Amino acid sequence: WFNVNKETDWRVESSTASLDAFRAAVAGSATPAPNLNLGSATPFWSNYADYMARQLSVSFTLSNAAGIDAVSVKIVSVTNTNGVILSSTLPMSVGDIAVTGSTQIKLVYTVPPGVSSFRSAPRITARDTYGNNYSYPSSSA
Repeated sequence: WFNVNKETDWRVESSTASLDAFRAAVAGSATPAPNLNLGSATPFWSNYADYMARQLSVSFTLSNAAGIDAVSVKIVSVTNTNGVILSSTLPMSVGDIAVTGSTQIKLVYTVPPGVSSFRSAPRITARDTYGNNYSYPSSSA
């Protein structure tokens, strides 16, 4: 009993998650949601064979700008324009993204001949550390 450290950090700012939860409780609002953002796309051909097969790789930065840690982040669907087809397998597990953290993701698309540009809209799901589920982009937007 004497060798056990009985000191515990009870300050509300002992961690970012603790402080966020305290602020949410004091404000009378729900727990702050993860703030996931998909950054700029960087397209590239992985190799000459992919170029010949029209398999375009696109690298994105997925970041959690504020709120609370995002856990079990997944890309669950992707909508594309101009006949472009996603070749990557979905759902794609991204993992966890801490507040102010980010991760790189790569999606591979089959681009039909003659297409010089397209738009891609990934739908991402995540949970927070309290088990609340979120979908991005938000369906309320």
